[in-house]
Amino acid sequence: MRVTCKECGEKARIQSTSDAIPGYAKMYCCCTNPHCGHTFVAEWSYRHTLNPGLQANQRVLVDLVRAMPAEQMQLFINQVTA
Repeated sequence: MRVTCKECGEKARIQSTSDAIPGYAKMYCCCTNPHCGHTFVAEWSYRHTLNPGLQANQRVLVDLVRAMPAEQMQLFINQVTA
């Protein structure tokens, strides 16, 4: 991730981060330009998913199978393992 100093336009270094809540963080930054020295706090946040990960798909499948009546679940298991 690249952070740019808004004062001089040079690269800034992330000195530390503080994860306030999942999907949101504060980044404490310092400009790398020795003639500027601007320090600031930038924010990073999660926006939305473009393609769900495999684990999310597996959770959905497991939840669907668990919600099936016992007979239907057994039929599904037999088809998958055959």
